[in-house]
Amino acid sequence: MLVAQPDYDLEHFDATKIDASTSVLLKAGSSIPDVGFLLPLREHPGHLGSTQSYCVCLTLSDGRRLVVPCMELVRFYFGSSSTLLSRLFTPPLEKAHLFAEAPRFGGQHMTLNLAEGMPLASKEDVGRIAGNHVAWRAAAAISASCARATSIGRDAYPQTRFPFEGYTDIVAAGKWLSSEAGSRQTFLVYNLRSCTHPFPFTSLMARPWPRSDFGAGGSDQLAKARSMTYERKPSAPTLRERDGSKGLAPKDWGAHSNRQFPDLAHKRIWTSRTIPPPIANALTTPPVEDLAVGEPGSTARIRPVVLVEAVDSARVPLFLRDLVRALTLLSVTGVTLLTASSADGWTLTFDRADAKRVELGDRLESSLRVAAFLVEVLHQRRLLIACEGDDRAILIGPALGDEGPEAQLSAVQALLCQELESQPEPIETPDLVIDVADSTTVPALLAAWIKDHLHAPSTF
Repeated sequence: MLVAQPDYDLEHFDATKIDASTSVLLKAGSSIPDVGFLLPLREHPGHLGSTQSYCVCLTLSDGRRLVVPCMELVRFYFGSSSTLLSRLFTPPLEKAHLFAEAPRFGGQHMTLNLAEGMPLASKEDVGRIAGNHVAWRAAAAISASCARATSIGRDAYPQTRFPFEGYTDIVAAGKWLSSEAGSRQTFLVYNLRSCTHPFPFTSLMARPWPRSDFGAGGSDQLAKARSMTYERKPSAPTLRERDGSKGLAPKDWGAHSNRQFPDLAHKRIWTSRTIPPPIANALTTPPVEDLAVGEPGSTARIRPVVLVEAVDSARVPLFLRDLVRALTLLSVTGVTLLTASSADGWTLTFDRADAKRVELGDRLESSLRVAAFLVEVLHQRRLLIACEGDDRAILIGPALGDEGPEAQLSAVQALLCQELESQPEPIETPDLVIDVADSTTVPALLAAWIKDHLHAPSTF
C-alpha cells in the first residue's frame, strides 16, 4: 500500500500529438546531438543502474520533450491485472492469450470474449488491444523485445510504445530536467495519471471464460453454492514469492490504482454475472493469510490470487439492497444480473433517448439508473427491471427465449422505452413492502410479491 510519495511536479500536456513523427524509442542513458544526455546524471542519478532501459521520448509542440519509461507505459496502459501483465511478458504472445476470438462490432459497440483465465478487470485494456492494431503492436513488443535480448545474452529491458496514434491530453507526475538548450527542457515521467485518447469502442460487453450456454446449469449452480464452505477474510494478508497451492481456489484481490481514462467515464461497459443463493449452514474455515500471484504449483497453504484494479464501489446500491436479498430467497433455477457495469458493478444508466418517459415519483428524470435481472423459474425465463427513484419502480416481462445477455438487455431497453400506459405496465412495489415498520421483513415480503408476478401470465 502506498502511504507516502515525494512531492513530484504534476503537469498537464494538452493536445499532445503521438505518432511516428513525434515519438522515438531511446535508452535512458542516450545522448542526443545539440541536447546532451537525455537524462543528465547530475540532476537525475537514480537511473544510473538502468541506463540500458528504454523510454519513449515525445517532442512537444514547443520543442521540449516528454520522456516516459517503457515500464511506466506498460503499467499505465496494461496494468489492470497481474494476469494481463504476466501474459504480455511471456513470449510468444498470441491474441488467443488475451481474447478468445476476434471481437464483434455493431456500429462501434464491441462484444469481447475474454481468453481463459483473463479477469474481467482487464476488459477495457484487452478491448483496446483487440480493437486497435497500434495497441496490439505495442503489447506484442513487450515480450518480443525481452525475448530478443535474452536470446543474445543481454539483460531484458522491455520495449513498447503508446498504444494509439493521434492527439491526447496527458496528466503526469515527474521531474523537469535541463539540457544544453536551458532549464526545464525535458519532463521525465515517474507516474502517468490520466490520458484522454478514446478507446476503440463506444460501448463494450465483455464475456468471461468459460462461456457455457447462457443461463444454463442454474440448478447445478444452486446445489454447488449451497454446499460451499465460507472462508473468513484474512486480517493481515501477505504476498509471498512462492507458488500458490494447487488445492486452493484462486481469487481476485483488489489493488488500488491511479490510472484514469476520462473517455471511459460516459461509455457503457458491462458484463453479466450470476447472483448466488445464500449458503445454508455454511461451515466456516480459517482464513488463508499467505497469497501468491502466478500459476499455482505447490501444496503449501498459499492462496493463488489475481491482482486486479479495485472497484471504487462494489457494494449493492441502496435502492437495490432489499431486492437483491429478496432474489436470493426465491426458489428459482437461477438469477443473472445483466447490468454489471464497470461504474458500480450493478447498474447501467439509460438517458432520456434510451428510456423515453419513465416517471419516478412526480418528476421526469433525464437519466435513469437501472438494474436488470434474468430470472429462471423452471422452464420459464423472466426479466426483472429495477429503476432507481422514490417509488422504486419495477417492471417484469418475458425474456427473449434462450438469447444471450446482449439480446436480453435489448429487451430491457424496449421495456423502458414504452410509455407508462403501454403493456406490460410498470408494477410499483406495494406500500406493504416499502412502508413496513420492521425493515428486516422487507426482503421476505418482496420475495413473495415477486414470486406471484413471476408466475403470472405474460402480458406481451
